[in-house]
Amino acid sequence: MARRAGLGPADIDRVRLGPGAEGWTPRRRALLAAVDRLHHDRDLDDAAWADLRRHLTEPECVEFCMLAAHYEMLATVITALRIQPDARR
Repeated sequence: MARRAGLGPADIDRVRLGPGAEGWTPRRRALLAAVDRLHHDRDLDDAAWADLRRHLTEPECVEFCMLAAHYEMLATVITALRIQPDARR
């Protein structure tokens, strides 16, 4: 999916390394860190929320959290149903 979205190998590797990797803009670093916290902790601490708010409005933060949770739920359903990825083209 990442390749279809235009990400190259270096971008994909950087995602795997997480928000501490070199090359992220402050905004993308905050977004990735927030997604990681939501995934692992199911919560955003005050520092993560404040960092997110430097880049997004409060309504955008709510939408961001909803979107992250939606993709988490979708990944869980795909895994539970053993849905196989589409064949590469």
